[in-house]
Amino acid sequence: MKLISSMFYVILFCFATIITATTVNGRFTVLSVDSSKLSVVMQINTNTGTDDLGGATIVFSFDTTSIGFANNPVRDVDYVFSNFDGGNYSPATVTKPMNDKIWVNINLPFNQCNNGMVVAPAPGWTDVVTINFNVIDPLGTASLIWNTTNLFWGIYDADNSTLWGTGNFEDLNGPLPVELVSFKATLLVNKNVLLEWATASSLNNSGFEVEKSYKDSENWEIC
Repeated sequence: MKLISSMFYVILFCFATIITATTVNGRFTVLSVDSSKLSVVMQINTNTGTDDLGGATIVFSFDTTSIGFANNPVRDVDYVFSNFDGGNYSPATVTKPMNDKIWVNINLPFNQCNNGMVVAPAPGWTDVVTINFNVIDPLGTASLIWNTTNLFWGIYDADNSTLWGTGNFEDLNGPLPVELVSFKATLLVNKNVLLEWATASSLNNSGFEVEKSYKDSENWEIC
C-alpha cells in the first residue's frame, strides 16, 4: 500500500491599516472693530474632518500696549463661545492667568468620551470663541500670537488621551483695522469717478489703495 501524504498550505493575508494622525490648525479672524472695541473669533480645522474634539487648553498672547482684556473675563460679555460649550461638553471658559496671555479652556467629561463635536476639515473652519478686546492705542498693533510651545498647551481627540498634532497656526499681527462707516462713488461728466468715504476714526487712514476695472474685464489697475 502506498501512502499519499497531502500537504496543505495556509496563506495568511495581512492587511495593513494606515492610520493618519490628526493635525489641527488655527487662525484668528477679525469680526468687528471700532475706536474702542476689537472682536476676534478663534477658528480651528483639521486635516481629516472626521475627528471630534475632546478637552483642550489653547494659549495665546497679545500686545498689551495696543489692546486690553479683562482680568476676570465675564462670559457672554468679554467672550462668547460658538461651539464646544455645553451639551456633552462642560461649560467652556476663557481665563487670563498672566497679564499678556489668554487661555481658552474646553472640557469634554470622560463619561462623554468620543461624543464630542467633529471639527471642520481644511479649508473650512469651525468657530470656537469670540473674544472682545478693548482698544488702548488705535495706532497700535493687533498682535495675537499662538503659544503652541506653552507647557499647558494641549488639544486632544475626543478620547481625551490622544494629543492632536500642531499644524499651521496663523498669528494675527498688523495695524488695528479701520472701520469703514460710509462709502460713496459718483460718476462725473468727464467720466471720472469721485470716491468719498469715512472711517470711524481719523487714525490709521493711510495706506488705502483704490483699483479700477473696465466692464467685463478681470484685470484691475491702481487709480
